[in-house]
Amino acid sequence: MTQTFASMGFVIGALSHDLSTPWGAEAIYDGDATIELCAAVDAQFTRCNFCGAWAGDLGLINRDFAHTMRRKAALRLDDLKLFHFITSEGEVYLNDRTTADIADSLLFNCLPDAMVIGGSAAGRGASGELADEVRERVGQVPVVCGTGCRENTVADVFAHYDGAFVGTCLKRDGKLDAPVDVERVARFMATARTARGE
Repeated sequence: MTQTFASMGFVIGALSHDLSTPWGAEAIYDGDATIELCAAVDAQFTRCNFCGAWAGDLGLINRDFAHTMRRKAALRLDDLKLFHFITSEGEVYLNDRTTADIADSLLFNCLPDAMVIGGSAAGRGASGELADEVRERVGQVPVVCGTGCRENTVADVFAHYDGAFVGTCLKRDGKLDAPVDVERVARFMATARTARGE
């Protein structure tokens, strides 16, 4: 794992001087490593499963949010924005509360900067109706689509969400392991701007 984070830090650091908009970094499933990666590359925001206990193909994920926040404080990341996943890509939350109830308690216990709703896997869309239910509970806290936003769905996504993380649809032929396709990025961004009325 250390090699992975070191490689991510190297690549992000090499690219960071070419970025003109706010940007983030994430070490998937590991809130503490995510915080440390953000410190190393001076990221402005991040998303992760920062809290709770989850189960899925990768085994059990059991997060200690208090420890993560102490690490964030020790690294003086006072301005780093934390976007909390309240659903996970392929994992289930190990309790019987609804997603809206989880969002409600997260709002009180963790003071998230935004909440992220993902689909069942990378590239698979999250429910707009679920976003509406969560929004009723969290008020002004932004609700962000974590997976599955595409050129042909972005208008509908923005009807329910305040923003979206986008990855798979920007790759060549829409394949997760393919390189980024510049033309697909341009088309997506044009459609997204139109959907936002820009």
